[in-house]
Amino acid sequence: MRNLSFMNSNLIGYSLKFQFEPDDTTLLNHYFRYYSIGEIKLNQETLESVYFDNILLYLKEHHPQKISFHLPNDIFSNDEAFLKYLPLIQCKFSNYIPSYYVAHYPPALNEDIIVKRIYSLLMCLPKGSYILLENDKNVSLNEFAVAFKICEHFGRNSSVGICFDIGHALFYCQNERKIISFLSDTQKEKFIHEWHLHNVLNERDHQAFDLVSCQGALLTHVLATPSKNQRYILELKKIDPFSKAGISQLNMIDPSRKQ
Repeated sequence: MRNLSFMNSNLIGYSLKFQFEPDDTTLLNHYFRYYSIGEIKLNQETLESVYFDNILLYLKEHHPQKISFHLPNDIFSNDEAFLKYLPLIQCKFSNYIPSYYVAHYPPALNEDIIVKRIYSLLMCLPKGSYILLENDKNVSLNEFAVAFKICEHFGRNSSVGICFDIGHALFYCQNERKIISFLSDTQKEKFIHEWHLHNVLNERDHQAFDLVSCQGALLTHVLATPSKNQRYILELKKIDPFSKAGISQLNMIDPSRKQ
């Protein structure tokens, strides 16, 4: 069996959700004993929570630049949601450190509208932050190609890039070779800053990996893509990052991390 190894294995972690409990900062400290980065999923409750301010302050002081943030799924696709979230995001993050903010790409929207919304969102975030456009599971590769065009509009060294979700791509396309061909374009690779990793089983995404899926052509391609800056986020349902199962998922897709 072929062993896979991350080209940049120090930048890997889990997607995280919080219940706004007093021991959340303790959990974060424990989390970073095992993982180097993480991504916090944001929703209206999070953005309106006073307690979340304490989490951000803790991260800023103790774990700077280790956490990225997944913006609400409908932030770009829903006009009302965009106007609602924008002031909340500015209130929460205007004094935070630069970070990565992942947002689902909305294929139904006009490209010019998306560009304008990205500019508006960047104005609410700390200077130096990145907005990463992510492919949702109802987005085809052809539709998502426009997201790369938007990145080109801002420029290679700009604050706009791509978060490519391999599970969402597999859910829609169901053809590993076609996805690999899409990703092999060097003009696309340069814009990818983050990967979301999860398996698709029985037409359900965000499933755990097994030994067979870990040897799949797509995951092999993604893990072998050389980059100094790319981040890898595991998005797995029913997997606790602190459990043996959570750690074993990491060891399974990257055996070099086993101790």
